[in-house]
Amino acid sequence: MTKPCSSCGNELPLNFFGKDKNRSDGLSCYCKSCNAQKRRNYYKNNKDKYKEMNKKYQEANREKLLTAKREYHSKNRERDNAASKIYSKNHLKEKSEYDKLYRIKNLEKITNYHKQYQRDNAERLNEHRRIYCRENADKVNAKKREYSQKHPDKKKEYGKRYALKHPDKIAIRTLRRQTRKRNVFAYYIAEQWESARLYFDNKCAYCGKERKLTQDHFLALSKSGEYTINNIVPSCKSCNSSKGSKNFFEWYPKQEFYSKKREQKVLKYLNYTKDGIQQLAIVI
Repeated sequence: MTKPCSSCGNELPLNFFGKDKNRSDGLSCYCKSCNAQKRRNYYKNNKDKYKEMNKKYQEANREKLLTAKREYHSKNRERDNAASKIYSKNHLKEKSEYDKLYRIKNLEKITNYHKQYQRDNAERLNEHRRIYCRENADKVNAKKREYSQKHPDKKKEYGKRYALKHPDKIAIRTLRRQTRKRNVFAYYIAEQWESARLYFDNKCAYCGKERKLTQDHFLALSKSGEYTINNIVPSCKSCNSSKGSKNFFEWYPKQEFYSKKREQKVLKYLNYTKDGIQQLAIVI
């Protein structure tokens, strides 16, 4: 059996027509081909309307759509990744242009995402950077030197900002460089200095006052004192200047602020015995 299409007028078999329960024969008056063309024309003439409807639907069902998308991607990960790679390879120019426009339009969103990701994964990312720098030391140092040569002003500005934010680290770096110039063993890091200050409750190890702390060499550099955890104690500027290169065991008992308890605490921290003999040479 056949039926004429009301649009194109062709006499076509019944299976060329879609179902329509509102008509007596239960079939549409338009063939499937004409129906499809009518839908395409309607969409073309009402694009804005469809876009608005689609936008409202996506906003109302955001979580539902995201969940469905994630589930589909997890089930078809390999296929999606392969298709994405093939598309990117065949449309390099279009992909590059799209990425560029997307970054411009969503710069704030992308920046916030990266900042949040770095905060949430700080420990893992820092460990990854440490491993990479350790395994590619020559390459990393070469890049740093190249950057410094190309951007001396930026390097200088960064150095100033870093010095203001990390005065303790800069002080440690300076002292370490000075001790190495004297051919004295130097291994002291910021974490050890922080540990020393906590041990002495952020107070001067000698007078016990809560003042700005400096690093005092228990055994002076001029007397072959090392720059290590076993020879550095937190001291206020006054005590540091007063002690100078003097012998601790001769200088400290003569001070007005002398305390047997603090003396024992200092000696214990530096691994000295009651006889004034240091048990450990270096602790790293």
